[in-house]
Amino acid sequence: MQKVFTRLSLVLTVAIMLTLCCTDEGGNFEVKVIDPDSMPVQGAWIEGGFDWDMYRSYTDSNGVAIIPDHGRNYSANIFKENFLPRYIESPSPGTYGIDPTEQRLRLIGDILGSAVVFDTDYIVAVSYDGAYSVYTYTDQSITLVSSVILADGARKFKRYGDILWFSTFDNGVFAYSLENILQPQLLIHVDISGYPGVLAVKDSIIAVGPQYGLGDLRIFSFDNAGHAQQLIGISQFVVDAMEFIGNYLVVVGGQASLPTVLDVSNPAQPVLVYSHYDASAYSGFIKDSMLIIVPERQWDEGSFWPYTYRWYDISYPANPSFGGSFTADSWLYDLVDGDYAVGLYGSYFVASILAGDHANGFSTIAIYPWHALGEYGGGNPPYFIIAERLWVIEPN
Repeated sequence: MQKVFTRLSLVLTVAIMLTLCCTDEGGNFEVKVIDPDSMPVQGAWIEGGFDWDMYRSYTDSNGVAIIPDHGRNYSANIFKENFLPRYIESPSPGTYGIDPTEQRLRLIGDILGSAVVFDTDYIVAVSYDGAYSVYTYTDQSITLVSSVILADGARKFKRYGDILWFSTFDNGVFAYSLENILQPQLLIHVDISGYPGVLAVKDSIIAVGPQYGLGDLRIFSFDNAGHAQQLIGISQFVVDAMEFIGNYLVVVGGQASLPTVLDVSNPAQPVLVYSHYDASAYSGFIKDSMLIIVPERQWDEGSFWPYTYRWYDISYPANPSFGGSFTADSWLYDLVDGDYAVGLYGSYFVASILAGDHANGFSTIAIYPWHALGEYGGGNPPYFIIAERLWVIEPN
C-alpha cells in the first residue's frame, strides 16, 4: 500500500505559535474536557480558527484549556489519543465530554517506508528514496535486521509472489526477487520513459498509469533485457488502482472509471468491454476480486456519518456484478484480513482502525489523532503501520 504522509503546514504551525504566545490574556476563556466518568482529561488539544487565527490549546491536569477569544468565531475540534474526536460548532466557556475508543493504539517503534511484506516473521518496507528495510518485531519491540538501497524515486509498488515491482519518478520500472528476503536481487529494469505511476504486470506486458491526475494509460511489451516497446497509449485516464485479471485489464480511477475494463487479449489493440461512471463516488480500490466504491467525501465537520459503500465482484471483469453495500464511519483506504479496515475518521483528517466486515459494516475501534492524510503503511492485525511507526491495537 502506497503511503502519502501530510503534516500541518508551516503557516499553520506559525499561526498556532503566534496565537499561543501572543494572545491577550484578558480576552481568553476556559473550557474543560472530561471523560464519560466526568473525570478531567489531561493532554487533550482543542484546534480551531482559520488561517492566521488558527490555534491549538492543550488541557492541563484539571482538564482545562485556555482558548483565545477569537476562537468563539470559528468551529473547533477536540483530539486526544485513544478518544474519538469531538466537533464544536462555536466554542464557549464550559465543559465538553469526549468518548474513549473501544481499543487503543500502542506504539512499538519507528519504521521507514510502507510495507511490501507484512507477515508474522518480517516486515519489509520500502521508502520513497528506495530504502529497502527488513524488520523483525514483537508486541514490545521492532528491530532493523537488514537495509539496502534499491532504485531512487520509488513511487508505486506491486508485489506478485516473490517479485516486487515498482515504478520510479522518472527512471522506468524495476523488478526485484524477494526469494531471499534479506537480499533482494534485481531481476529487470524496464526502460519506460516519462513518469510512470500505478502499474500492473502480466507475463511480458506492463501497464502504467500517470503519476498524478489525468494522463495517459500506456501498455508496453518488454524483453528480458528490459527494452520496452509501447504498444498503445490511451489518453484521459485517472488511475488509482489497476490489475490484470485473466485477459482483462481492470482500471479504477476517479468517477469515470469505476471500473473501466479492457480486453487485452491483443494488448496492442485493447477492446473496451465495460465502463461505469458514478457521479456519487470519489474513486475506489481493488481488494482481491472485489471492487470497493469509495463515496464522495463529506467535508462538512459535524456531518452525520456513516458513509455507505458499495462493492462489486470483478472475478469476471467483463461483467462486474453488484455484491452488496455496507456502512463505515470513516473514509476507507483498505480492507485488512476481512475483519479490519483503515481510513480517515469522519471529516477530522485523523487515521482510524475499524472492525467489522463488508457484509455488516465497519466501525472505528482506534484512532491516530494527529492531522494526516493517507499515512497508512500496511497492516497485519493487530499490528498496523501509521505515520512510519508500528502500532499494536489492544483493549483501551
